[in-house]
Amino acid sequence: MTDVSRHGHGEAERDVARRLQEVEATAQVGSWSWDIDANVVTWSDELYRLYGLAPQSVPMSYETYMQLLPADERDHVAEIVGRCRESGHPAVFTHRVVLASGDTRWHQCRTQTVIGDGRVVRLFGTAQDITERIRTERALRASRLRIVQAADEARRRLERDLHDGAQQRLTTVGLMLRSAHAQLTRDGDSELEREMRQAIDELHAGLDELRALARGLHPALLSNEGLVPAVRALVARSPLPVKLAAGPVGRSPSPVETAAYFVISEALTNVVKHAAACSAQVSVQSHDGTLVVEVTDNGAGGAVIDAGSGLRGLSDRVAALDGRLELDSAVGGGTRLRAELPCA
Repeated sequence: MTDVSRHGHGEAERDVARRLQEVEATAQVGSWSWDIDANVVTWSDELYRLYGLAPQSVPMSYETYMQLLPADERDHVAEIVGRCRESGHPAVFTHRVVLASGDTRWHQCRTQTVIGDGRVVRLFGTAQDITERIRTERALRASRLRIVQAADEARRRLERDLHDGAQQRLTTVGLMLRSAHAQLTRDGDSELEREMRQAIDELHAGLDELRALARGLHPALLSNEGLVPAVRALVARSPLPVKLAAGPVGRSPSPVETAAYFVISEALTNVVKHAAACSAQVSVQSHDGTLVVEVTDNGAGGAVIDAGSGLRGLSDRVAALDGRLELDSAVGGGTRLRAELPCA
């Protein structure tokens, strides 16, 4: 009776193990455990497969695992593992794997800790192949970036067309009108001279509006001289006092400069229209290959990034460049809009 019971119990355990293997294979998730004191590492069969190895074909240890990682990933992973051992806190991280076949895969790892006698004695966790998700996200970002770049190029073309076409024609018409106005002044026809002066004034006003429209589409100063001169001109045109703090940022890729410019432009427009602020500050800095722009004001706050606002478009533009947009706008506490844009 005892033998039968033990036999049934063993079958049940093997059945559970088989089911676990099936689940891991379906989800492309492998599991592992590391007894730190004994330096004994166990991997599930699926985890071996995720690294391109036959199940249980290689005796596993922490050092062996590190050797399976690309050289440029080892310090990153070792730092995370070290923090888990020191703090006892779990971790979630992603790293790249290059299989013997040359195929590059991406694993998302989850690590848990076991505490004994006040210290971490065991780590365990899972690794899941998320390569297809990473590739899909990268393809999506690339697609969004192409859309943003195409829109920016269309803005530049339209700005050039307005400058070289309509603006030049209207400027020529203005010269002709001034010449005719001078002739009328000499002839003494005061009524016609007055109407001509009004026409000239209206033409100048229309040209000013057209130039402002062209600058809003894509300022030529941004393309020709860079972000800081373009922002300096933008600040100078603001009806609100704006303080500019700009570091030595140099030139960045055109999509990065364009995104940074429109973040600042949209933020200042919102300050003037909605914030009821007395002043604003603009910061343009570069840190470790990342362009950082920030606009703050002392207004009413309460701004949000939603589907109907210009900030949503900015968020999409920044995300397309692998950047990050942060909004801090507590009601009554002013607003801070910050964008971080990688330049690489």
